[in-house]
Amino acid sequence: RSFAEESIPASAKDSLRASLADRLDGRVVSYRDLRERLDVKCWTFESKRTFTFTRPTFSNHTPVEISRLIGEHVVHQPFVLEVPDVTLIGEQGIKQTQDGQFVVYDFDRSVTEQAQLELAYDIVDAVSMGTWPFRKKSHGVEQIECAVPLINRWARNYSHWTEECLAQIQAIRHYEGKTGKRPTLLIPPDSPAFIKASLEYFGFDKTDYRELPATRVNVQRMVLPSIRRFWSSTSSDYVRDPYGIDWVREEVFNKLSSLNDTPSKLLISREQDADVRRITNWAEIESTLRAEGFETVTLTELDYIEQKRLFYGADTIVGTHGAGMTELIYAEDAAIVELFGSYVVPPYYEMSQAVGHRYGFIQCEPRGDDLYVDPDTVKQAISAVEDADSTKVR
Repeated sequence: RSFAEESIPASAKDSLRASLADRLDGRVVSYRDLRERLDVKCWTFESKRTFTFTRPTFSNHTPVEISRLIGEHVVHQPFVLEVPDVTLIGEQGIKQTQDGQFVVYDFDRSVTEQAQLELAYDIVDAVSMGTWPFRKKSHGVEQIECAVPLINRWARNYSHWTEECLAQIQAIRHYEGKTGKRPTLLIPPDSPAFIKASLEYFGFDKTDYRELPATRVNVQRMVLPSIRRFWSSTSSDYVRDPYGIDWVREEVFNKLSSLNDTPSKLLISREQDADVRRITNWAEIESTLRAEGFETVTLTELDYIEQKRLFYGADTIVGTHGAGMTELIYAEDAAIVELFGSYVVPPYYEMSQAVGHRYGFIQCEPRGDDLYVDPDTVKQAISAVEDADSTKVR
């Protein structure tokens, strides 16, 4: 394991993934395809809907990662499956059916080459960590009667956990209502504290969930909620389901107790708890925004509930791209300014649109993995988003 993780070049792993993806042809089945099997049960809920992404309120440059999303999209109807006799393999949560096929979620579509490549990525990681996923093994493997795996490659990341795994709880509750059974929630080994804290906040006690107990577990009835993402109508990529994000938000709102006085303007700091995407002229930016009434917050100093209460009372939020920006969904009605360096991805634009916030971003000057922020541009962006109307479009 240590040799594979530390000594094999990334280029060699990439070549192995590509070769493996080709060999997986015919051995991969999507959630959509599983729905057609006679031994698989499926329950749908809600409905197929549309969502329109509008242009950011402020930007000094619009990268393709955001511009490709602008327009109307069709959001698939969420569902939950019950599949018999599935083996869960490795920390990546690779799923293998009783007939040896690997299960992937492919955004309510049949299997594509990209899905095979994603699976190959997980398989190579599993092999490098000492787990061989190709042989079907049942002897000596722990058996679980009914379980739902809240496990994937990125589940330990706070943002992915929130918009992928927590959003699946809606489907789990639907399954419970239809069957009268509560499946065991399987979570990643060595889960960060926020995973357990969030499950307990959402009404699960310590007997309802457990960390993946081994590198191979057989589940007699595996519950598979559809992942709350859909295929883009305007580009060849996926989009986070705004209705799933909104559902998570409302669940938190329903449980928040009375709030203490909280600052209305937040500047999120990564300076003490991150190695990348830090602001090189942090002292200047902090001083500039403090003069505008902002209070600096370091989110790792707060617990799960304290973070929600802090953002619930916020009117304006400024921060560098990072998992901490996920908390913006818990603000009631806020103006958001996101700061990008060389790394640009759109999850917080999508989340802002999902809950109706006014969103702007600044493409800042990269300084390696960090960024330089122009103070005048920040003040201009803040003014623009604070003066704009809500963007919530259904």
